[in-house]
Amino acid sequence: MIHTASGLAPVACKPLAIAIAVCAAFSSPVLAQTAQSADLEPVVVTATRTPQIAKEVLADNVTISAEEIAQSGQTSLVELLQRKRGIEITRNGGPGTNSSVFIRGTDTKQSIVLVDGVRVGSSTTGGATWAAIPLSQIDHIEIVYGPLSSLYGADAVGGVVQIFTKKGEGPATPSISVSAGSYATRNIEAGVSGSSGAFRYAFRAAHEESDGFSATRPGASGYNPDKDGYKNDGASGQFSFNLAKDQEVGITFLNSYLDSQFDASRNFDDRTKQHLETVAVYSRNRFAPNWTSEIQIGQSKDLSDSYTAFGKTSFNTTQTDAT
Repeated sequence: MIHTASGLAPVACKPLAIAIAVCAAFSSPVLAQTAQSADLEPVVVTATRTPQIAKEVLADNVTISAEEIAQSGQTSLVELLQRKRGIEITRNGGPGTNSSVFIRGTDTKQSIVLVDGVRVGSSTTGGATWAAIPLSQIDHIEIVYGPLSSLYGADAVGGVVQIFTKKGEGPATPSISVSAGSYATRNIEAGVSGSSGAFRYAFRAAHEESDGFSATRPGASGYNPDKDGYKNDGASGQFSFNLAKDQEVGITFLNSYLDSQFDASRNFDDRTKQHLETVAVYSRNRFAPNWTSEIQIGQSKDLSDSYTAFGKTSFNTTQTDAT
């Protein structure tokens, strides 16, 4: 369900009614791996911080796989999540504009969002900057419904959404994707992933842009007949090295720059520029058959500048976690 505030245009947008879609992958083993993984039971780590088969997890949960993301036809994380039960969204315009996600009826401030185990969000608004998380960089998503405060803190009332970026495995696999659709939406993605001996790597970059449509109706407060589009540049990577069997060290990162337009005043190009950044280093070690240790230090930055006829407003948040 998509709600719109009074005076906003209905957000019944067709983000990518595909006009052009060109994809290329240059390694056949990936197809075999995908077919094989489809037969395996999904594993969830968010519910208990340890890997568990999804059907054996007591907490209500949903896993959105890479295949489901690719087949959904969606262009944003918010549009993908709204298809799942127990989730409602609001936003102040079309794709790329400020969004809020409500899990099981709780406030957007009462759910936690993690990117590869690193918590993201704004201390000022209290919620995650959903629009700034590029769908192109996501491998899969785990959603755990219900309170998880004992594991993640007092804010985890509605649930926890953990986003995992792409990992490398097997032969080097470069890929590229180009697409275009309604509202002059265009997107290009490119990446490479794989492994060589003890070294695993994955890197992906994308650019998405849309002319959009007016976020308000004629006669509404702040109506501006201009088109309210957006531009998003994103990149993510994971690099790891196995020092010995079951002894792994690595680093993950995600960077996203979003420039989106909205309507708040007449005859002014209102816009928000957002920069989301996460980085984490980790060490994962098995010391005995029944003892596995993982240490991670991560940091996220959520920087937002809004420009309206009334001036500039900035929200800057930096969070550092040690787990």
